[in-house]
Amino acid sequence: MVSSLLVAFSAAALLATASAAKCESPKVALKGSHSTSDAFFHFQTAVVVEFGVTCSNSPKDLQLYAVNNRKIYSVASGESTNNYQVSILLEHSDAYSQTVDISIFDEEGIAAYKKDNSATPLGKVEHYHAGLSRKWPITSEAVAVLISFVAVYYAFTFKSALN
Repeated sequence: MVSSLLVAFSAAALLATASAAKCESPKVALKGSHSTSDAFFHFQTAVVVEFGVTCSNSPKDLQLYAVNNRKIYSVASGESTNNYQVSILLEHSDAYSQTVDISIFDEEGIAAYKKDNSATPLGKVEHYHAGLSRKWPITSEAVAVLISFVAVYYAFTFKSALN
């Protein structure tokens, strides 16, 4: 009797938790985004996107996932806000000038996506990545000025040695 009551209570708690974590009538809005643009000092290109999610039922502890180029990423959430953040790493060869599309899924949606890649996301956010710079950190003008200073220093040193 006690064990069947415990099983029923556990099932009810699990059902309540699962239903509370579902987002109804979701609205996803981009709050801000940034990506690295220097390929000289970094091994990969990082894209960081912050977005907000509002749901009509205001669920607590909403676990979200992001999908970009069929790769699944965990989404971090703010403690007291409806803001979320995802970080995506791209290989430099894939980080050309482009719009990075990120689909946002809840737990139920990501499970469906894993099965057949055709699940409908809660929403999408986009980040425009301008591309990478592969320049040396020291410009040619700085090298020319440095060579000029070295030449003037040796000229004065040589002149004082002659006197």
